[in-house]
Amino acid sequence: MVLAAAWYLFDYHERQLSVSLPIEESTVINVNPGTSFQQLMRRFESKGWVSNADFMRLYIRLHPEITSIRAGEYAIEPGSSLLDVIGKMNRGEVIAHRFTIIEGHTFRQLMSALQADDRLQFTLEGKTEQEIMEAITGDPDLPAEGMFLAETINLFVVQRMLKFCAELIGICKRFLKVSG
Repeated sequence: MVLAAAWYLFDYHERQLSVSLPIEESTVINVNPGTSFQQLMRRFESKGWVSNADFMRLYIRLHPEITSIRAGEYAIEPGSSLLDVIGKMNRGEVIAHRFTIIEGHTFRQLMSALQADDRLQFTLEGKTEQEIMEAITGDPDLPAEGMFLAETINLFVVQRMLKFCAELIGICKRFLKVSG
């Protein structure tokens, strides 16, 4: 009898994972680096998306693969189930914003545009051009002018500023190798 009751409770909670979440419009969820699966479930429980976060402890013992969530910004659409959302976070299907470097912009204009973009945490405040280029390329004497091509780049919320700038320079270097 106890075994049957335990199976019934487990089955009930497992079925709840496939039910559509109680949202009526698209919602954006930010998962910070270092967020544990259990922390995320507690957060979802407070939103009413998970009826029992403690059940998830048992569930992940049977399905440990679902705990590999990736940091980022996720779009959750109406009709999505909790398993849909967890799957999206396991695959790292984060929102990609576009950032465009305008042709003819100087390094200073590029830095101003990066600083003005509220999707980025600008971490280069007070740094000189030489300090920025040294951090990105390892060479403080490399001039920044001409290193950034006019390009549209996918921007991810958890991306660090220096990594983003290094990616831009990498695009420029690949372009020069191809066309040079």
